[in-house]
Amino acid sequence: MKIPPKKPQFLKPIHKGFKHGLKIPIGFLKYLKGHEQHEHAILRSVGKTWLVKVNGWRLEEGWKKFAKENDLQLGDMLVFRHEGDMEFEVSIFDSSHCDREYAEYLQQEAGFNNVEETCKKFEFKGEALPYAEAGTYSPCSRSHFECIVKPYCITHSYLRLPKHFAMENGIFNKKCDVIIRDERQRSWKLRLATHDCRVHLLGGWSEFRIANDLNVGDYMMFEVIANGEKPIWKFRDKPNANIVSTRKAFPKEEFATCSSFSQSHVECIVRPYCLKRNYYRLPRGFARANGLINNKCGLVIRDERQRSWNLRIDTYGYGVYIAKGWRKFRAENDLKQGDRMMFEVVSNGEKPIWKYNATNTNKNKNKNKNKPFAQSHFVCIIRPYCLINDFLYIPTKIAHAYRLTNKKCDLVIRDDRRERSWNVKLRSFGNSVCIKGGWREFRDANCLKEGDCIMFEVVSNGENTTWKYNGKISTKDHKKPIDKDNVKKLVMGKH
Repeated sequence: MKIPPKKPQFLKPIHKGFKHGLKIPIGFLKYLKGHEQHEHAILRSVGKTWLVKVNGWRLEEGWKKFAKENDLQLGDMLVFRHEGDMEFEVSIFDSSHCDREYAEYLQQEAGFNNVEETCKKFEFKGEALPYAEAGTYSPCSRSHFECIVKPYCITHSYLRLPKHFAMENGIFNKKCDVIIRDERQRSWKLRLATHDCRVHLLGGWSEFRIANDLNVGDYMMFEVIANGEKPIWKFRDKPNANIVSTRKAFPKEEFATCSSFSQSHVECIVRPYCLKRNYYRLPRGFARANGLINNKCGLVIRDERQRSWNLRIDTYGYGVYIAKGWRKFRAENDLKQGDRMMFEVVSNGEKPIWKYNATNTNKNKNKNKNKPFAQSHFVCIIRPYCLINDFLYIPTKIAHAYRLTNKKCDLVIRDDRRERSWNVKLRSFGNSVCIKGGWREFRDANCLKEGDCIMFEVVSNGENTTWKYNGKISTKDHKKPIDKDNVKKLVMGKH
C-alpha cells in the first residue's frame, strides 16, 4: 500500500503560451480533494507571495504577474510543492536544470569552484540546447541585428538569434546553410536550425568565433545581403555609422536607468532567503547599468562609521549576487527581514567600491511605538470573498504604516469585552496583506456576514503582534474620521 506524501509535488515545464495560464496536472488532482471550494491558490517563491485565481484547476488571473516577476522563460522547469490549503512553494529551474536562486548555495554546500561546475553536478539526464538570449538585440530594420557575445556563445557551439529577426526574415523552423562574409572578403559557411522555438546559428559557429577572436562582451552586427535557400549575411565587429540603431548595444549604455534613484544608487529590501543563504541577489537593472552582468569580481562596501567589508560579486544565469562575505555583512549590520538597505556606487572597476546607507535608523524602527490614534484603529468591511475563502485583506495604509508588507508572522486578536482571543496568521500577497490561517474560526465565532463593518485596534506590533477586536460598527459610521471620541461613541453605541 502506497503512503501518500505529506507534501506532494508536481513538475511543469514552461512551453509556448505559458503567460496565459498554467494547468495543474490531472494526475495531481487526487492530492487536492476537498479543495474544490478554493477560488485562489497561493504561490510562494524566494520569500515572495502571489495570489492566483484557479479556474477549472487552471492558474489564470495573477499567473501572468507571477511569471513576469520571476522572469520565467521557455525551457524553465517549475516544481510545485503543495503545503496545504492550496498553498504551493514553487522552485524555479532554468534550462540547465539548476535552481536559479540557490545555485550559489549549492556551490558552497558541495564545495565546487564555480557555478558552471555546480550546474554540471546537478544536471538532469538528457542534453538540450540551454536557453540563453542572443545578447542585446537591436532591430535596426528587418535586415540588421546587433548583439553582444554572451558566455554561452563561448562554451557552446552556437549563437541564438533574436525571435523578431528570425520571423521577419523567414528563417523560423527553417534548416539551411548560411554564408557569412566580412569586410576583409573572408567567408564562412554555417548552419541555421530551430530548436525549442528559437533559431540557432551553429555548424561552424566555433570556427567563425575563433577566426574573429570573439570574447564575452564583444559587439557583433549582422546584415542580411540576400535571403533564399542559402541566405548571405555580412558580419561587422563594430557599429556601422550608416545604420541608426533604435537601441544601444552595449550593456552599460543600454540600461541608463536601473533603480529608484539612478544607476549609481539602489535601494533593497532584506528578503527571507537573504537570512537563510549566504548571498543577496541584486536588481537586474542596477547590475546591468554598472557592468556587473557576467562579471566575477571583488567588492568593497563601506559605511558612514568608516567600517568596511570585502565581499564577492558572482553571476549565475540571469542573476547577479553579492555572495562571499554577505553573511558577515548582514550580521554586523543586524539586518532583519523587511529592513531596507541603500547602496551607492563610489567607483566601478576591477574591484567596485560601494557606500552602504542604513535606512532603518533607530528613529525609523521606533516609529511604530507612537502611531497616531487614527492609524492604530482601522475598519474592515466583510466582502463575499471573506465568506468563501479563509482570509481577510488588511487596508493598504495600515499594512504600510506597521511594515506588514512582506512580513510573515503570527497574530493574536483579543476580544477584551467577552474575554476571548484567536491565534491567526498574517501573510503577504504581492503588495497586499491579509489575515489567514484562523480567519474562518474568528469569522464564525463573531457571526460575521457580508457587508458587516468591523473595527480593530493595534495593541502591539513586532515579533508578538496583538490586535484588539472592537466589534461591529454601523455601515453609516465607518467612513467617519477615527478619533478617540468617535471610537468611544461607535463602540458604546453598538454594544
